[in-house]
Amino acid sequence: MSHGAKSGVLGDYLAKCSDQLVFEQLGLTRLERQLIMLAALAASGGTEAILISHTRNTLAAGATPDEIISVAEHALANNRSPQSITVLKTIHKSLADAVDWPAWATSKGVEVEGKQVPHLDSGGDGPVVLLCHAATLDHRMWIEVACRLAPRFRVLAPDLLGHMPGIDVPPANLAQVARHVLRFLDAKGVDKVHVAGSSMGGAVAQYVAIQASERVRTLSLMATLAKGVPPLAERADAAESEGMSAQMVPTLTRWFEINDIALNSPAVRYARGRIEKTSLERWTAVWRSLAAHDPGSELACISCPVTCIGGKTDNSCPPPVIGALAAAIPGAITEFLDGPHLFALTDPNVTADILRRAFDRG
Repeated sequence: MSHGAKSGVLGDYLAKCSDQLVFEQLGLTRLERQLIMLAALAASGGTEAILISHTRNTLAAGATPDEIISVAEHALANNRSPQSITVLKTIHKSLADAVDWPAWATSKGVEVEGKQVPHLDSGGDGPVVLLCHAATLDHRMWIEVACRLAPRFRVLAPDLLGHMPGIDVPPANLAQVARHVLRFLDAKGVDKVHVAGSSMGGAVAQYVAIQASERVRTLSLMATLAKGVPPLAERADAAESEGMSAQMVPTLTRWFEINDIALNSPAVRYARGRIEKTSLERWTAVWRSLAAHDPGSELACISCPVTCIGGKTDNSCPPPVIGALAAAIPGAITEFLDGPHLFALTDPNVTADILRRAFDRG
């Protein structure tokens, strides 16, 4: 029997025996059990029918398409055998059939300075949009927003330097992250872009506009500030003294509203998962680099149309902070929506609407 045939048999066996598997007895939620089962089936090479069935069951349990793809990719790790590729294609097709999930929403890679950079690329011939994610998150932060922009724009969303898989620690200076973003655009063959960033990504976006003003059509700065402040560095100090597990609750309460956390919404689950995967070294480097953010008078040199966007219930960058950022950039305007710090995750519809208006300014 071939290896592929053995894997298929094992996958079918796992599916049939799932009710007796140990993880059913651990007090896990239905969603958690479904995700674990799907990961096991992906790793063992379940047959097409079994994979489709369990993908749909996992959706029905409340998983997002992105969570399902992430779990499958993690289960397969760096396995790029024909069988593994078939497994991912089967899961992706099942998602596309069930929820109209676009094919481009699967992560891609492009080499930049010797490293593969995971990213989203919606393709198409429309104006190009570059989206920069928040601290400790990754390109998947933007999937829901990108789906709403993609009919009109080509959306690129890379993992930022210091946030890619493996040993990748952020540099001390966010200007270096911006330079890496520009090399990413070069690798993609893209010149002019609309640039948008959330939180730390907004700080990186500022440096992109400063370093390459001729390439930036418009700049959208979301839930971010004009200069780092001491509490940002204190988050690094707290992790060193209290440990990473103690950072989960204060971080989620800064990023989301209590109701989102209580409901364990997909946005909260994604952010929690990213924090859990963040090493102490990466966490401390991220917050200290953001605390050191200080473009100073260079903000006044940004010449493209700028929109500063804030959440009305944002505890990290409240409306006065967004107003101060806009005041530092000539001609910048402000827009506010009902939402917390990571409103791009909690309300992608309104976020996309505001971004379209911002892009139309340039």
